[in-house]
Amino acid sequence: MDSLTPEAVRDAARDFARETFSGHKYVFVLHEDTDSPHVHLAVKAERWDGIRLHPGPAELQRWRERFAARLQDRGVNAISTRAASRGQRKAPERLWRVKAAGKVRVPRPSERSPESVARHRAEALESWKNVALALAKSSDPSDRNLAADVVRYVDKHFGDGRVPDRVPPRPDRRGPDIERG
Repeated sequence: MDSLTPEAVRDAARDFARETFSGHKYVFVLHEDTDSPHVHLAVKAERWDGIRLHPGPAELQRWRERFAARLQDRGVNAISTRAASRGQRKAPERLWRVKAAGKVRVPRPSERSPESVARHRAEALESWKNVALALAKSSDPSDRNLAADVVRYVDKHFGDGRVPDRVPPRPDRRGPDIERG
């Protein structure tokens, strides 16, 4: 079997979402920013006819198995294992319990440097631009309207007071691969 390629992950995710979430609105995005290409999938719980998703542990396992099967269809050696098969004996402590016990503390720098503030601001701006570009390319008019809202938001919080007609793409970097169902 071949190695994991971004195309295989994207195509497997597309087929998985179509067969699993028929009637639901969903969106997924392919990320190639790590050593392992991966997809983030968001699904609207309520289907067009009012039926809602209520996945429990067994259903989530079936989804993992179905996605692994779609990867296998593309020559990727993928399997879905249960936690017990991986040697995990107990579920991790619920995050709300950890926070309530005061175990989670987010360290904050005592002083932020102007360089780090500028770097984080530039990264945020780049992310907003990618979101606007992806929405602007959609065939759905409501997505294109949302793209214009994003541009106005970016201009208000990052800009110089004028609203650009469009957010210019960066020629050296391809935006995320977003699909809707």
